[in-house]
Amino acid sequence: MTGSSRWRASRASSRNSPGLSTSSRRATPSRPSTTCASGSRAEAYRQSSGKQIRLRAWRLAKVTLHSNARKTGSSSVLRARFFQDCPGPLQGVTQAGFLTTSLPQRGQDQLRKEDMTMTTNNNNARRKRLTAEQKRELMRKFHFMFDYDNTLGKTEKPAFEACCGVINATLTEKGVAEQHLFTPESLMKRFVGYSFRKMIVELSAEHGFTFDAGKVEHIEGEDYRPELEILVKKEEVAVIAKLATDIEATDGVLDLLARITDLEKSVVSSSAERRVRACLKGAGQEGYFQTDRIYSAANYKSSKPEPRVYLEALAGMGLEAHNCLAIEDSKTGAQAAISAGITVLGYLGAYPKHEQAHIRKAMRAIGVKVFITDWSQFEAAVTRLAVKRFGASV
Repeated sequence: MTGSSRWRASRASSRNSPGLSTSSRRATPSRPSTTCASGSRAEAYRQSSGKQIRLRAWRLAKVTLHSNARKTGSSSVLRARFFQDCPGPLQGVTQAGFLTTSLPQRGQDQLRKEDMTMTTNNNNARRKRLTAEQKRELMRKFHFMFDYDNTLGKTEKPAFEACCGVINATLTEKGVAEQHLFTPESLMKRFVGYSFRKMIVELSAEHGFTFDAGKVEHIEGEDYRPELEILVKKEEVAVIAKLATDIEATDGVLDLLARITDLEKSVVSSSAERRVRACLKGAGQEGYFQTDRIYSAANYKSSKPEPRVYLEALAGMGLEAHNCLAIEDSKTGAQAAISAGITVLGYLGAYPKHEQAHIRKAMRAIGVKVFITDWSQFEAAVTRLAVKRFGASV
């Protein structure tokens, strides 16, 4: 038999060998054939432990997977054709270099993503779950500092309506052009989270007017001077009168306050203390807060985002910032708490849904990481923050 005849006979015999692809025969011509049954592949996987991927069963699977994955770009082929019969984690294949040599980039990325998800899920399943009482104990480690406006109460809209009247009357009296006057909506958009004092002082600097230091006015049985103090008092009276008829608790907060009666809490607001107390009474929340745990930035002639009201609250109650959690709805309020070293839980539920993304983005930019949109989410969010802060596991 000639050389060419022997080669053709050998070629025909090789072609009839079961279970080998062309690439497998070329790569390992001297090794015995291996069938392509799923059991063989599973046995090959168990023998190799994810390391010896040169076994013919692996090579056969590799060729099949490569062909199909190029069409689908996903890992479904791997799961359906190989791992359904082969025990072991995906990372065993990844470490062996199987994926990086077999699949297109999209398929590789998807497999690694599934591998990470599977590992995370397994770890979560192994974690010790806390009981309801253990979670409650974690929550008790925090002292909760609630902002009021738009957090505990729906005050912003009626309050800015009353405030806007005082602002516009003052600007008109000071000779400011009509085009610079405000609507309640435009005033709230610019000054949300500010005290009236901070608003009017900022506007005086912007438009170049001053306050009469010698002016005296009699309001509610008392004399007020100078003009700045007169304006602050007028705004307070107007807002309290408005809120007396229009105040409402934010949706779901009364249920929350009833659930957390055993937890330490206070109110820390930019608004005048008299206004905050009137709101608490009008909204049916007065009984949930101790009378000596209501702090107003107006008492210190400051306003959020300045941290003074939070610092005064910490000092007044003998608390450490590390053990406190502020609940704020605005960037200015969150900045005040963060500047005082206090972690913030963002509450977005008082805003329309189309505005929540904007508020979230602004607060996230200054360091707020956890948000809720409904008070029913409060306990779960606080538990997660407590886990991170105090080192427990859920």
